[in-house]
Amino acid sequence: MQAGRELDKRDAVADLEMCQRATSGDWRLQHTVVGLSVKIGDCWIGHANKNDAEFIAESRTALPYCIEHAETLNEKWVNYWNRLRKFAENNNFEDVERFMSDLEREMLA
Repeated sequence: MQAGRELDKRDAVADLEMCQRATSGDWRLQHTVVGLSVKIGDCWIGHANKNDAEFIAESRTALPYCIEHAETLNEKWVNYWNRLRKFAENNNFEDVERFMSDLEREMLA
C-alpha cells in the first residue's frame, strides 16, 4: 500500500481492511526517559514529537471511524437520490434526467 496517496484515489475498502489488520486495543502515548513513544500492545514504536505521537495513537480508532462514517453517509445519499428519482418519475416530471442533473449540480455546488 502506497502512503500519501491522493484522497480521491484511495480505496476505502482496502483502507478499512488495513485498519482491521492492525494491532487491536489501545494505542497509547507513553512518556519515556528519552521522550514520547507510542505503545501498541506490547510493542514500542519509536520516539516522536508530541503531535506526531498523538496522531499515530489516535489514528488507530479515528481512521476506521471516518471510513465507516463516510460509507454510511454515502449509503444515505444513494438512498435519498433513488427516492428522489422515484418521486420525480412518479410525479411525471417531463424531463427527469434534466431535473436530476440540475438538482445534483445544485447540491454539489
